[in-house]
Amino acid sequence: MSFLSFLQTTEADVVKVFIAIKNEEVVLQKQIDASLRWVADNSGTITSDLLKVEGIVTALGLGSNPAVGASMLAATVAANEFIAFSKAYSAGQSTAATVASGYKAYTQTKAAVAVALAAATAK
Repeated sequence: MSFLSFLQTTEADVVKVFIAIKNEEVVLQKQIDASLRWVADNSGTITSDLLKVEGIVTALGLGSNPAVGASMLAATVAANEFIAFSKAYSAGQSTAATVASGYKAYTQTKAAVAVALAAATAK
């Protein structure tokens, strides 16, 4: 964790914890808890971005476009994984596995939303 991690956890801190977990290294519970809080606290951004893309797709009538449809499906699948993380977090599952699945779902949703936005705005 960074020097200021007692004040604020950053995505860089979460990435370090994620890598340590994937490398099967020892991770402190306070690092797990801070990482889980960060991922959960950023769920609003993901939801907002997904709604923005859905609004653009609807407004432009692009729902039947195969590229847009596929990217929106990928974004929805990733968002569902993120929802599963949120439920686990809300249920108090404060484990390394929860961090790994939560951060993976966060990054996949973020990427899928970006691809869907690019597909919807391409001309």
